[in-house]
Amino acid sequence: MLQHEAALEQIKRTRLVAILRGIGSGQALDIASALYEGGVRALEFTFDHDDPDCVAHNCERIHAVRSRFPEDLLVGCGTALTVEEVEKSIAAGGQLVILSLIHISEPTRQAEISYAVFCLKKKNKKSQKQTKKKQKKKKRI
Repeated sequence: MLQHEAALEQIKRTRLVAILRGIGSGQALDIASALYEGGVRALEFTFDHDDPDCVAHNCERIHAVRSRFPEDLLVGCGTALTVEEVEKSIAAGGQLVILSLIHISEPTRQAEISYAVFCLKKKNKKSQKQTKKKQKKKKRI
């Protein structure tokens, strides 16, 4: 299994994580094959929390892809909201977890996986207004 630093370095180098959502378990291997052939080396299967069995379905996808591809394809989950989702993804072979604004729990910190937390900074209204004014000025010129 790739160590945390190596996984992050791989993501920095390729500058891409393919986010896969709403695909059936049967499609996962075909899509992963096409992406891998195209040079993608990191896949995130996003949890679809509208699906009552999203944990089981996501773990099926992770396990199928993880067992078929070389170690240089990072495979994991995204939109992980609970410790259970993280733990089951790891058990299925997941190597990375994309978290969005949740507490990184002790089990997550101790796991030998790579995780990242992304925060989107909201633009303040003042800068948005200034940008709109500049755009209007350009149109007038």
